[in-house]
Amino acid sequence: WILWGNPFNATRMKERRELETVQKRVKMAQACLADIENVDGKQRSAYANKRDARQALAQIEAVLAVCPSWNDATLIKIEALSHLGAGRVEEAYALTTKLMVWG
Repeated sequence: WILWGNPFNATRMKERRELETVQKRVKMAQACLADIENVDGKQRSAYANKRDARQALAQIEAVLAVCPSWNDATLIKIEALSHLGAGRVEEAYALTTKLMVWG
């Protein structure tokens, strides 16, 4: 048993890596959305904003695949969808309604 290691530690290590990956994805999504904001007083192109919004959406959808009922991640998804324009606003609206029902 000592030679092969504790199997519970391997499981814990895997869960820890998964948690770290989820945290990195959330931070990356938040950073992408922060880039959209006009912080420096410089005007960004619509293409750059949509690119960052799509990247944030991709990251947060990966997070929600693992943690589907995480409200903070859903809020990030709503923000990303709202930056993508008219085609995704209905989806964002449906998610806000779902959040209100969840409480």
